[in-house]
This record gives sequence, C-alpha cells and structure tokens, in this order.
Amino acid sequence: MANERLLKRLALWQQGTKTSPDSFQLVDSIIADLTKLLNSQRGNVLIEEDMGLNDLRSLFNGHGSPDLEALQAQLLFQISEFEPRLTSPALTYNDETSGFGELNWRLIADTISDTSSQELAANITIDINGKVLVTSAL
Repeated sequence: MANERLLKRLALWQQGTKTSPDSFQLVDSIIADLTKLLNSQRGNVLIEEDMGLNDLRSLFNGHGSPDLEALQAQLLFQISEFEPRLTSPALTYNDETSGFGELNWRLIADTISDTSSQELAANITIDINGKVLVTSAL
C-alpha cells in the first residue's frame, strides 16, 4: 500500500478495497503514472517547475530529424527524478519499430516494493501529435 500515491491510497481506503496491491497492480500503477508524467508539459505543472517534457507537438514539423539523444535524456531525467518506485531505469531507442511520425523506446527498471522487487519492462512511444504512450512490454 505504501507504494501507491497518497490520493490513490485514500480513494482505495474510502472504497474499502484491499490494502495490499499485488505486483501486477504495482506495475499498472507505475505505467499509468508514467503516462501522465510524460504527457505533462514542462512549465505547466504547478508543484514542480522541472516536471514534464518540453512541448513535443512540433517534434516532427521541422525538416531535420529530432534530436533523439536530447529527447532520451529528457525522458530518463523525468523517470528517474519523478518516479521513486523505479530504480536504475535504462532507456534503449528502438530503430526497428520507430518510423515516420513515431519514436519508440524500451524502458527497463527495477520496482521498489515493501514485499518484493521485480523488473519492469515498458515501451514508450511518442506519436506524430506529441502524445506519449507507455505500455507494458510483457
């Protein structure tokens, strides 16, 4: 239960739901929170100025290709800084699945839990509109 965010814990407590999430619920919760985090635009989050990515809507509008190294560094900073339930996150750009109007990375990290630890594998996709989608790679 301590691995959930405070407001989620309060909502579960009010609903009378079980208090100890299993490992699948933990991974689902982390993926949902990463999706929200990476879709936040930097400067628009009131609680932390550095939270969120730069505006990605114009990422594919230029004549040149996007700076993948800088974008990967931004993604990794956001994940390591603002998702404390993950340790040692690593991102790998996936050339094979990336194409016109879509960029793909593979995230590998370990989860921190009171009861156990497991590896999280997720795919991070940025589409042509700048929307970030995080899905489980299992």
